[in-house]
Amino acid sequence: GNFYGAAGGPNAASGTIFEVSPTGYFTNLFSFDPTNGNTPQQLIRGGDGVFYGTTRYGGAHYNDNPDIPTNNCGTVLKITPDGQFTQLGSCNGSNGAEPAGRLARA
Repeated sequence: GNFYGAAGGPNAASGTIFEVSPTGYFTNLFSFDPTNGNTPQQLIRGGDGVFYGTTRYGGAHYNDNPDIPTNNCGTVLKITPDGQFTQLGSCNGSNGAEPAGRLARA
């Protein structure tokens, strides 16, 4: 009966994945840093009860040099309802960059 969502952080901060109860109790499940993702997009719940999603920026190929094209390419992630986070993949520029949409369940 709880709600789950993703939010980017202020001033280019990395963002969070959170849970909110119907009575308004807020729980931060995961906080991003640039190496595991930045600016999370919409989550989708898989048939296994786990949430999947993307971050638009950051990831395993993150570096702080804006002149290198792979510095902010984005990730694919999964997170359990109790906050266990796994980065499933990280874009590197040649395999894609900045995923902006949500994943589709098939």
